[in-house]
Amino acid sequence: MFISLLFATLAITAPIFLVVVCGYFLRRVGLIDDHFIGMGSRLVFNFTLPILLFISIASKTLTYGVALQMALAGVLTTLLVWLISEWWAQGWIEPRADRGVLVMGSFRSNLGIVGLAYCFNAYGDQGVAAIAMYLAFVTVLFNILSVVTLSRKQGGDSSLMGTIKGILRNPLIVAIALALGWNSLQLSVPPIVLTTGNYFAAMTLPLALLCAGGSLSLAALRLDVGKVTMATLFKLLLTPLLSLLIGYLIGLRGMTLELVVLMACAPSAAAGYAMVRAMGGNAKLIASIIASTTLLSFASTAVIISLMRVMQIT
Repeated sequence: MFISLLFATLAITAPIFLVVVCGYFLRRVGLIDDHFIGMGSRLVFNFTLPILLFISIASKTLTYGVALQMALAGVLTTLLVWLISEWWAQGWIEPRADRGVLVMGSFRSNLGIVGLAYCFNAYGDQGVAAIAMYLAFVTVLFNILSVVTLSRKQGGDSSLMGTIKGILRNPLIVAIALALGWNSLQLSVPPIVLTTGNYFAAMTLPLALLCAGGSLSLAALRLDVGKVTMATLFKLLLTPLLSLLIGYLIGLRGMTLELVVLMACAPSAAAGYAMVRAMGGNAKLIASIIASTTLLSFASTAVIISLMRVMQIT
């Protein structure tokens, strides 16, 4: 029964993995380059992904109580993983400058691309709409904890006002806030706007995943194997298990429990590389963590969701 469920669950993760692999090989043969990846990633983050989120939320009926429960599960999971990885890094990771990099690779997930892709493949637009509030709350927390962690470990200064401005200007946060307001007013999306928006929404995940694959560096996997292994275990094992436990304890069941676990199964965020590099951290280490968690996430997610279903936890 487990094997049959595993193959069924691979329908969620395998297509995402294949598109990422296509992105990697298209980069290798020169059909896409660094410029395409940079511009494509900007297009997704600033334009098509906000449209996908707005259309998914504004055109669906939401249960706000359950959405807040899911967001609470995400926030609590993130805080716990952050605290545990901080404790581990403090006692076992040298040099000191690498501690913050390992911590961020452990708790910060690629929710907006891989996490949403998992949810979409599992439950379609309904899944994306249901998980939107989770995405908004946890993204804000990611930004705050990342600045705090890297600033302290690198010995630099952090700007609270700069962090707040970045959060308020985040296109994903703005799109979710607008969509929730639209939805709460029970306004309908005009058919022409909905159809046009769906065109852009449909290109979001394929383009984002191609760019994610094109930016992978497999050569980085040979560096800092011990540190990368620990960060990978924190990200792909500890985070989903804590998410499952917390979600179950606060009353999530069925689709909602699977959605929070799917988001928790997402690999380390590619955005972490730019942040670590900008703050003078070990960019090679975070690149290794991103590559490792991205490649292994597709298999670990299928196994975890299959185990949940065979044990009837959902």
